[in-house]
Amino acid sequence: MAWGAYVMVAAGAATGLILISELPEPWLGGVVLGAAFLAGAVLRLLLPRRHSGGLSVRSRLTDTLTLTVFGLLMVAAGVLLEVDLHPSDLIVDQARPSDSLVGQ
Repeated sequence: MAWGAYVMVAAGAATGLILISELPEPWLGGVVLGAAFLAGAVLRLLLPRRHSGGLSVRSRLTDTLTLTVFGLLMVAAGVLLEVDLHPSDLIVDQARPSDSLVGQ
């Protein structure tokens, strides 16, 4: 039971990495990976030290904050992969000034 929480977080992280490598849209894997880290943060915060296994490396506060920051960064990175920063529908063909004088 002592390593159960660690194994669950590691399985979630491995699932996220597999999704990143196999799906045509890797943002979902980034969100799953971030969610695994956030679940690890919650488990580390709630479980006593003897049941948190490999999740307890330093103090409870340090472990929780580290996993939370990594989780939020991974979720943000996954969401940003989905955002189209250069949408093609906003690109307007600019006519050359000489084109407007052709019909006159």
